[in-house]
Amino acid sequence: MVIMKNKNGWNLGDYEKTLEETSCDNDQCMTNSQIKVICFDDFVRKEYCPKRKLIGALSSNDVLYCYEDKYVFIEFKNGKLIKNNDEIRKLEKKNIDSIFILLDLTKNNFDELTEKTDYILVYNKEKNDISKIGNYFIKQGKSTKEKQNSDEIICFGLEKFKGYCFKNVHTYSKEEFEEKFVKKIEKRM
Repeated sequence: MVIMKNKNGWNLGDYEKTLEETSCDNDQCMTNSQIKVICFDDFVRKEYCPKRKLIGALSSNDVLYCYEDKYVFIEFKNGKLIKNNDEIRKLEKKNIDSIFILLDLTKNNFDELTEKTDYILVYNKEKNDISKIGNYFIKQGKSTKEKQNSDEIICFGLEKFKGYCFKNVHTYSKEEFEEKFVKKIEKRM
């Protein structure tokens, strides 16, 4: 993993943890993976916001995984996501705040950063039934299926971020996350 350091004094390497450590939500870890990642929440709360004098103003995704010249934000949600629209708005705010923080850190332009940044939401499928989630967003007038190059379902209304803030957006159950992300990264190591 590439540890980001830059001339402005930001050192994300100080916030390195394992995926297992960063995946704990509602007192339960969503993966046992020992892949090293950046605990982006800690970085934003402990270093970025205080230096920018933005205490409590920003929210962030749980994890930033950096490799080569690419980035992946990961958000773990072990609880029920569809309680009301406030839960979805919190996810949306985390995405917007996180991408703008990364813009500040990397000094890339928005289009460059979008092309090399992906987003993954990992959820507990026992607490979030996809068929009900799909119906919920269809009723809200939002599409749940991305039809361009994939039959992958993007849940929780997050498909709007694909091509806008992130090159790719994925919503994976814990099991799908292990199969489609963790195993792939571990093979590269």
